Amino acid sequence: MATVTVDSILKRVNTLLNDRTWVRWPKQELLDYYNDAAKAIVLMRPDAHTKNVQFNCAAGTKQSLPADALRLIEVLRNADGKVIRFVPRRALDDSYPDWHAGKDGTSVAAYTYDDRDPKNFYLYPGPAAAVKVDVIYSVAPQSKVLTDVENVGTPALADLDDIYINPLIDSSCTGPFRRTPSTAPTPIGLSATTTPTYSSWVKRPRLIPTWSSASLKASPA
Repeated sequence: MATVTVDSILKRVNTLLNDRTWVRWPKQELLDYYNDAAKAIVLMRPDAHTKNVQFNCAAGTKQSLPADALRLIEVLRNADGKVIRFVPRRALDDSYPDWHAGKDGTSVAAYTYDDRDPKNFYLYPGPAAAVKVDVIYSVAPQSKVLTDVENVGTPALADLDDIYINPLIDSSCTGPFRRTPSTAPTPIGLSATTTPTYSSWVKRPRLIPTWSSASLKASPA
């Protein structure tokens, strides 16, 4: 859970850049770099910013994630609590060549997903319209605006959990160097030739659960 304000992050970035009076890099510019850093971290670690929601299925096997989704993380269970397992699409294709024909199932047994088509996934057997399943998916952080960041009463909080504050700060520091690499002052504590980036802090996790042949033992209802 995020408890750190965006304003406090910008002040720490400002201190590292040796520009405490906001002259060389105005606060709005540093906020733009912060917004870029948050999105870059989620690209590398989709699990850094997620939603866990009840999803209303369309009729048939093919399902599309909500408009705010970046990619699927996992399909968890049916509304009645029955688990839904991940199965590679090839296993379904080989075992049930006509599995895409179903569109009136009342319960889902399995799902399949391909990173190359990040906003769509497939359910088996194909559910009827409005069947509900629980899904987790990754969401892009919304860009912060300066008025919300500087709001004294309710200042904007960081979108990502506090564990990501250091990557956010260090990634935000790289923006000024991209703009003026040869003349920008060296951030406190860093060498002039070494500036950390988000990719040096985070690595993309495995998105798809492991699977075994036992997942296909049960025939569709």
